[in-house]
Amino acid sequence: MFVHLGGDENSKPTYFEVIAADRLVPSLKAAVVYALSVFSQRHPWVHRLLNHDDEVFALIALALDGHSLLTSDSTFADSLYGLLLRPLRPVAQDAPGRLTRRQRWLILICKVILPYLRSKADKAFRRSSAASGGVLALALRYGTGQSSPTSDAGRTSHSGGRGEFEDAGSGLWWRQLERAFLAVYPWLHAVMEGTAFAYQLSYLLGASPVHDPVLHALRVCVARISAKDLMDAEKAKQVRRQTLLQALLTAATAATAGAAAGGGGTAPGPVGLRPVQISYSEPRHHRHLGLRVLLPVRFQLRHAARPLPRFSPACGIRSCTEVVRGGLTVFALVLCIR
Repeated sequence: MFVHLGGDENSKPTYFEVIAADRLVPSLKAAVVYALSVFSQRHPWVHRLLNHDDEVFALIALALDGHSLLTSDSTFADSLYGLLLRPLRPVAQDAPGRLTRRQRWLILICKVILPYLRSKADKAFRRSSAASGGVLALALRYGTGQSSPTSDAGRTSHSGGRGEFEDAGSGLWWRQLERAFLAVYPWLHAVMEGTAFAYQLSYLLGASPVHDPVLHALRVCVARISAKDLMDAEKAKQVRRQTLLQALLTAATAATAGAAAGGGGTAPGPVGLRPVQISYSEPRHHRHLGLRVLLPVRFQLRHAARPLPRFSPACGIRSCTEVVRGGLTVFALVLCIR
């Protein structure tokens, strides 16, 4: 949480708080697309990601919102503004209710799938309307009988064989579907925007406890996070870290015992950790930087035949990979300990 606009845990979030949380994800998407466009100028393979920006951001939103919902009762944007999601009708009257597992999954699906489908529909509408010269030009062309799909299909069926007739039939069906989409989507878009505006206005005037029709359909509202919720979240985070660290140490101890039993030797250190020297050297300038860390024995056994060499500019890609792999392992251990 890095933004708090005032108010206590018993008061309803203000209109500006909920709207700022809703606008954060579209702003993040614009930033991701801009970053991809900048990187694509120097790395051509990024163009593939830029061509599928909706899918890339959907995966990012799935990871962020999924982690936030599975660890707390809020989305990624809501958690940054000190907000969380509560059921409209809590089970207990003396304490606020918590989201069920089904509600978390439904919220995650709606937060990821609905913006993705809407973005795809907007792009398809702009592409189709630009190709046809706009909705008005499409209606005028087909209304006056100039180059109508029916006449095109008739000429194709008289001049060609059965295969050409089937191609004309499929083309006719696709053009009719495109015409229907161009005619219906503006009205559908207006209905969605009008419904969202009505909910936001009702929330601003205090007539509705929900500012979003999707949340209303899921029977969920937005509330402020309390001090007790923050303490519970911090306690749960510490429990998860301790569990992960204990599992890592248990696996390392088991690997140490297996190696000692198989090789007939003794364990190389306490709790299955062995010191490893990771060094960086430049022979030309006579510089040497060493780092002594503790890595699990499983990592040592896996790379026993290939010890970490001293890294120099002439070592090549293999030594770089080994150093990066060791650094990532050290970083994971630091996160677990914290």
